[in-house]
Amino acid sequence: MMRLHVISFLIFSATVSCMCTGCAENNAIPRPEAYHRITPYDTVYRQADNLPVKLMLNAQADITTKYSGGNTWIDVAYRRYSAVLRYTLVQGTKQSAEKALANRIERASINTGGRPSEITELTSPGGFSSTVIVTPDATVTPLQHIASDGKGTLVYGSLEILHEVTDPEETRPIIEAVTLDVLEAAKNLSTKQ
Repeated sequence: MMRLHVISFLIFSATVSCMCTGCAENNAIPRPEAYHRITPYDTVYRQADNLPVKLMLNAQADITTKYSGGNTWIDVAYRRYSAVLRYTLVQGTKQSAEKALANRIERASINTGGRPSEITELTSPGGFSSTVIVTPDATVTPLQHIASDGKGTLVYGSLEILHEVTDPEETRPIIEAVTLDVLEAAKNLSTKQ
């Protein structure tokens, strides 16, 4: 009789255990919001064509160049990211470049909107001093690059996200990937001889 109670108890325990496990699987558990994972572009670079400077850009991005009034505009389209890195190349006198550089630095400061930013400064072997400003929480201009050779050539650009951004976490992988490209450009920037 005791054996029958023990066996009944074990069967009951096993049944309850199985039922509880099944119950947990049927309950909906809210998940944190996640964003579509994008595959980053390879870190393979090519030199932009027909420029007076050596500007290394991502080889998988679509690059278009326009010339007007002595200025050159270079758009580096990252279609997979729905983003464009827009560069401007200005050549002039040392004085005009210094004035334009001061203007760009002021503009970059305004673009950050007072948000925390990471600033990287470096000088390329080609003699260009670059400042790369990453503002992850900015939705309009999260990445900016300003470079000058101190002799009259100024290169500056910013990343534009082409879709509405509601949460900076959504664009963080894009910003990180394009920042690597911008740093590569800054390290190799030089005037063509």
